[in-house]
Amino acid sequence: MEDEFARHLATEIFRTADLDLLAGCSFLAIGGGQEIPKAVMLLRDAKVRAVGLSDGDMPHDGTDGVRTLPGTEPPEKEVFAHPAVKSHFADAPYLIDLDEVLAGVADHHDYAKTVASHLMLDEIAVVSVACRTYASAHQQGDFNAVVDFVRKEVGDRL
Repeated sequence: MEDEFARHLATEIFRTADLDLLAGCSFLAIGGGQEIPKAVMLLRDAKVRAVGLSDGDMPHDGTDGVRTLPGTEPPEKEVFAHPAVKSHFADAPYLIDLDEVLAGVADHHDYAKTVASHLMLDEIAVVSVACRTYASAHQQGDFNAVVDFVRKEVGDRL
């Protein structure tokens, strides 16, 4: 994973798609998308079952042990732009317009911090709510590509 937001998103995706697989996974924040394939290769060389999940703006097709999270944008943009997430934050107890709150935020890495500050919440609370809402809003099977990739790659491949 690139960062903590992506780690939380992956956790919620797997929570909705395959609880058993989630129980056997550890998601680690590695850093930039270009570092993920290197980390996967290093771990695999050490005989550790490992795969990488990159942000949507760093596309990978799985051939290098890395697959892209859903969407084509960084996960913060995918999550906070999703209609279900916008609707959730528009409702009580939050009552905010995410588009309005995030309009002046240039760096998507600051989205959760900005929303948290506006709502007087801890950033991790906003990340958890947003990622859970995003994952729950999808149909069963929407995450099959990434879940099946992980299942196949970390199965009995040693």
